[in-house]
Amino acid sequence: MGIYLGIDFGTSTLCVTRWKENNNQVEMVPPLVSTGYGKSGPIENVIFYDSVEEHLIGAPAIKKMELDPHQFVSAIKREIEGNGWQRTIFNQLKTAIDVAADIFSYIRERVENMYGGNEIDGVVVSVPFAFGHRERQKIKQAAQLARLPVLALIEEPVAAALSCGIFENKEIHDGEKVLVFDFGGGTLDITIFEKKFESDGTVCIEVITTDGHKKLGGKDIDQRIIDKLISLLKIDLSTKPADKRLDNFRNKIRHEAEELKKALTYEEEYPLFFEDEWGGVYDEYIERDSFNEWIEPDLLVKIRDKLEDTLDDIELEVEDIMHVVLVGGSSRITAVQDLLTEFFDKKPIMPQNMEELVGLGAGMYCGMLVSGKSPFRVIQKVSHSTGINEGGRMKAILPRNSNYGKWSEDFYSINKPSVAVYQGNSSLLKNCSQIGTIDVASYIPDVIEDAALKLGTNETGAILFRIYQDGELVVEDEVRED
Repeated sequence: MGIYLGIDFGTSTLCVTRWKENNNQVEMVPPLVSTGYGKSGPIENVIFYDSVEEHLIGAPAIKKMELDPHQFVSAIKREIEGNGWQRTIFNQLKTAIDVAADIFSYIRERVENMYGGNEIDGVVVSVPFAFGHRERQKIKQAAQLARLPVLALIEEPVAAALSCGIFENKEIHDGEKVLVFDFGGGTLDITIFEKKFESDGTVCIEVITTDGHKKLGGKDIDQRIIDKLISLLKIDLSTKPADKRLDNFRNKIRHEAEELKKALTYEEEYPLFFEDEWGGVYDEYIERDSFNEWIEPDLLVKIRDKLEDTLDDIELEVEDIMHVVLVGGSSRITAVQDLLTEFFDKKPIMPQNMEELVGLGAGMYCGMLVSGKSPFRVIQKVSHSTGINEGGRMKAILPRNSNYGKWSEDFYSINKPSVAVYQGNSSLLKNCSQIGTIDVASYIPDVIEDAALKLGTNETGAILFRIYQDGELVVEDEVRED
């Protein structure tokens, strides 16, 4: 029996599942690290470099953090977007992709050891819907560097929609719209799905639209708590030398902020006892109301704004959303749930295993790809428009919310032998990301006449765009039929 995995590579946590061919079921893999209780489930997505060859992830990495904070890395997924993050560890220069690859390698080695040394046959890795081409390809590259055979990438809210069970519920009727609110450690994804019944009994799950924020998640809330705690501790970090004590303090207070956030999800107050590295002690209770006040002024406002933008984008009213499903650990925050209840005038659905839904859905999707069987048909859409520079503005060739696999249709005149390609949902080019450059001559060498070229029409040749499920942009030089 092959080894097929779903991997939720989150900002805060990792969740690994396995699809089993014999019963077409998905299950959590045995614990990747020792938790002391032998339980499977999400673990912290952190790594500690014990040596050049020896790495620890999860709770063991956190325990070793104080030995040398410089060898400890957390939230590396947030650094995937840019190219600037790097750190020298044991005389080796590590980029964000390198660190992610080391974490994926740890997963591969542990899983293969669990199953008798057999190699992994295929994996599906989750990515935020808010991620564009560059970030998706970097996640895929990191997994491939770890020698994981990547079958596909799947957007996190789509994975959650597959596994949450709501689309299997017969009380959810044909044409009803479901909003999946995926608020994780690093990103916010808001995705609207429509359930449709097909003639053969298959349930069609169609993405209607998605919106999100690549830099809004639990880590931002943690940072707000950290700033407030530093203020309460009355510590001026600008006066502290940049040494191991300062590194230890930053890691300790980050961990304390995470514990406070989790505790105030269930309790009305949190007993904070904190000793800093310079002899100061803070021993007080933090109330939930105070915590809510810390995040209310801007973080919750950003969430509300994104909800409004998502509905406005496809001209839906609040009443058109019949069900709201919560995904991601940050969705447990009481103030966030209160906001959603007030906004939609209904209580959102909070699955008990909400931190596992994306990993389980990635495993289900892996099984769908391998077996070719599924009770669902999923229609996915691209989250960012793909286009070119036209007078300093973004001219979309493949618009946002186009079906994956759809060829671009419109044509544009260009007077250059090469063209830069951008992704984004803004008409301002400066707010979009350049994802590459097409050498026109390499596609249509005989078409350049008087430095003029038609892009997207087959009158003299064609260059068309197409995006596949893993976010890979494909460029072709002839017209294809959908």
